[in-house]
Amino acid sequence: VMDGQGLGKDALATTMAAFTISTLLMGACFWLLGRYRLGRAVNYFPQHFIIGCIGGIGIFVTKTGFEVSTGKTWDWSILSLEVFSSREVVLLWASA
Repeated sequence: VMDGQGLGKDALATTMAAFTISTLLMGACFWLLGRYRLGRAVNYFPQHFIIGCIGGIGIFVTKTGFEVSTGKTWDWSILSLEVFSSREVVLLWASA
């Protein structure tokens, strides 16, 4: 998407359209579950699957928060860990 749309305001229309479509689809799915009284269908998903999904979302949000707050990219390496534990980054977080 970035190659075709660019960054910043150029990609805003595409991002907003994607958010709108996904929100409408999820709303329709939840409405159908309620309309046909299928809320108990959630019980068929294994608890470990649900916990894994929630954990994955937590990792994604934490990683993105680190990147946004420091302007540095996280890449799951020792070098990245050293960058995020550097004096400059720690002082940035401490001042917040």
